Amino acid sequence: MDEESDIDILIEFEGIRSHLDFAHLKNELEDAVNRRVDLLTCKSLHARLKDRILAEQIPILKVSSGTILWGRDRSLRLAFHR
Repeated sequence: MDEESDIDILIEFEGIRSHLDFAHLKNELEDAVNRRVDLLTCKSLHARLKDRILAEQIPILKVSSGTILWGRDRSLRLAFHR
């Protein structure tokens, strides 16, 4: 990943979340990593890529009870629970 690459993040929300929640999370993550972030959901993944992305996840950080961040190369997965 070079300095201008974006970061692709796969997220799952527990329950229904608004577009505002999605935008807020995107902004918070971009501020935290000082880089453009693309947020994806499992439903938005292309079928050909979904299995590979999910299979390559590696846990990298447990943020808090119920919130887990996963990653592999440029793909991350954030399970965000309130």
